Amino acid sequence: NNDINLMAQVVYAESCSEPYEGKVAVASVILNRLQNPEFPKSIGNVVKQKYAFSCIKDGEITVTPNKECYNAVMDALHGNDPTPKAVYFYNPRISTSQWMNNIQKENVKIIGNHVFFRTYK
Repeated sequence: NNDINLMAQVVYAESCSEPYEGKVAVASVILNRLQNPEFPKSIGNVVKQKYAFSCIKDGEITVTPNKECYNAVMDALHGNDPTPKAVYFYNPRISTSQWMNNIQKENVKIIGNHVFFRTYK
């Protein structure tokens, strides 16, 4: 339950104004990172990894997710991944990360205002 709540908080903070598919996609990024050997092996560590999510400051998040965010997390947990196994996402209109803006991307999918992707190996 703590992992689901933490994921829902990230989904809310990162995509509250995005379409439902975008919320599921944000939750999927967390799960995709969990399955990727380049990332930590727990939901908490994936979410709280330094620079992983802009909504996390000092390892804490203080938003209250709504039911739609919980539903999005549950859809992602049940295998609904609207991204092509993306492990990153960003909003190119407001991103200040030169890395996000300049990295070569593969399997790119745009959902709402976010670009979801993986990097070339």
